[in-house]
Amino acid sequence: NGVGSRVAVTLEPLAVQPEPFDIVLANILAPTLIELAPELRRLTGRSLVVSGILADASSQDRTAAVVAALAPMIPRHELTLDGWAAIILER
Repeated sequence: NGVGSRVAVTLEPLAVQPEPFDIVLANILAPTLIELAPELRRLTGRSLVVSGILADASSQDRTAAVVAALAPMIPRHELTLDGWAAIILER
């Protein structure tokens, strides 16, 4: 996508990351997003994009649980596509 020189990607555990990043992307199932919420909040400087939330009959409950776990971050946009949901949250 032409952003290789401006994007840093790591597979290191969240706990070893020392500083916040402007934008954090996490494509993980809802239970893991909830479990990692404290680290995701700590590492997000401005915007957090979470996806990997199954969008089915209980997706509203899953989405609400993820948003609650990431509070006080503010959900700004939600998208559902092909059975999966994503949420953009900001500080």
